[in-house]
Amino acid sequence: MKPGSVHLRLLRLLGPLRRAMVGPFLLGLLVSFLLLGQAYATSRIFVALFSDPVGPIGQWLAVLLVLLVVRPAVVLGRERLTVLAMTRVKSDLRRRVLDRLAARGPVPLTRERSGHVQSLLVDGVENLDPYYSRYVPQVGIVAVNTVVVVAILAVVDPVVAAAVGACAVAVPLLPRLWDRILAERGSSHWAAYSGLHAEFVDSLQAMTTLKALGAVERRQAALADASQSLLTRTMTQLKVSLVESGISAFALVLGPLVAVVVSVARIRSGALEPTDVFVVSLLTFELFRPFRELSGFWHAGYLGVFAGQQVLDVLAQPAVPLPVRPRTPPAAPGLAVDLDDVHYTYPGSPRPALAGVDLQVPAGATVALVGPSGSGKSTVAALLARFALPDAGEVRVGGVPTTELEPAACVAAVGLVPQTPVLFHGTLRANLLDGAPDAGEDDLVEVVAVTGLDQLGDGDPRAALDRAIGERGSLLSGGQRQRVAVARILLRGTPVLVLDEATSALDVRGERTLLDALAAARPAQTRIVVAHRLAAVRHVPTLVVLADGRVAETGDHTSLLAADGRYATMVRHQEATTSIPVPAGAEATS
Repeated sequence: MKPGSVHLRLLRLLGPLRRAMVGPFLLGLLVSFLLLGQAYATSRIFVALFSDPVGPIGQWLAVLLVLLVVRPAVVLGRERLTVLAMTRVKSDLRRRVLDRLAARGPVPLTRERSGHVQSLLVDGVENLDPYYSRYVPQVGIVAVNTVVVVAILAVVDPVVAAAVGACAVAVPLLPRLWDRILAERGSSHWAAYSGLHAEFVDSLQAMTTLKALGAVERRQAALADASQSLLTRTMTQLKVSLVESGISAFALVLGPLVAVVVSVARIRSGALEPTDVFVVSLLTFELFRPFRELSGFWHAGYLGVFAGQQVLDVLAQPAVPLPVRPRTPPAAPGLAVDLDDVHYTYPGSPRPALAGVDLQVPAGATVALVGPSGSGKSTVAALLARFALPDAGEVRVGGVPTTELEPAACVAAVGLVPQTPVLFHGTLRANLLDGAPDAGEDDLVEVVAVTGLDQLGDGDPRAALDRAIGERGSLLSGGQRQRVAVARILLRGTPVLVLDEATSALDVRGERTLLDALAAARPAQTRIVVAHRLAAVRHVPTLVVLADGRVAETGDHTSLLAADGRYATMVRHQEATTSIPVPAGAEATS
């Protein structure tokens, strides 16, 4: 991509907030004009001192004094306005990135590393600060300042103005010879930086696992390699940047030198008064001063260019589309769920996860989805929660296709509990209220008792509510964490409850007890239980066996065993590999 098009895309990234940068630009331009005024007033003082006889300097001293007093106040105002504007810009960019990530849904995010996303949201957006607040306004200041100074010099002497103007045009053009190399080095540097950040995040999250595996030293070596890679790429980029800086510095020195040489030549030819050299020299210095600042701002905001491209890439990624004709499922304690010839393939996957699934779950019914790993069970759960839309076919909740459900309506209708829940630092009460902030104390006590979490308070549900659970539930067992996730969704009272292997960390008896408690607490609720362990769901009236993204068998435990198909094979396999046999008889409970 051409550098010019990158900068245009980054400017469009600001959107309506481009207006917020007008104030800092105008104040920066005023600061430049004040410095230009100081230079001109100083040159007039020198002209008066070297004239014969000495001319009056009082009025120019007064002008210089006023400018010296006003400029710091304007600089302070510019800095304050810049900070306020960039606070708005960075907050808006982070909000837009988070909104886009949320709109993409959890399915694509499973392919992203947490460290990459975190580095983009924190450091990436922060690196855009000097680019937007310093470099971009300075480009405009340089352009306006150059036109004004060259115009003033043209009044003094057109030849000098032409020579200085030519140098001013050359200053920004010469470094462009290195743009391609700098772009390659900068992109590589950002990749190494975000990669190292991701490695650190992964290491912190997996500290217990690394210790248990005795892999701490190997992980330290991997982090050292990533750090060395970042150092190497940083030094390589600095080498190229130093060459570019040297060229820019040479051009900035060359400009005033050319102005002096041409002025001397014009004085010898009689076209310019000797004292005019003061005006030419000081104004030329002020012409190239913004260029020096521009070079510094460019290097300060250079990483922001590549971070900004990453932000643009995230915002350009497709999201789960919002419905054109939004509809809401009917209000009911339980809703029917239907899947008609549903097909779905994960982005980048060579084979479909679902290849024509048909499934009907009546309102208030309980259905268990079973099957080998990779058969499509969790994909069905994700489509019901509208984390993604089917490639073909239709998923309906309460008779309304998920393509026509607003995300908020789907959240209110379908409660999904994943196998690995995410809990937040704080108390059990705080985690439960994340799902239902308006829930009352009695509701909280009820779900704690139903899910067996009252054991955290020695049988007292109210005491359990104030129990600290630690970061990501570190103070709880795996089964307790899953119970908290189930209670959090149960508190919301959604008409449809989807348990995606949400009780896998419990023993068979505890899993069965919890499922029975849920059925008793919400008898009208529609429940879809995704299970790998068959012993816990053998009592469910309807078992749906998935295989290769299709429905292979449907029936109850007894009929499926008698059919001697895939389900019977799975039963025999689990009996052979576990110490918990699966009885041949079905239990008539739901």
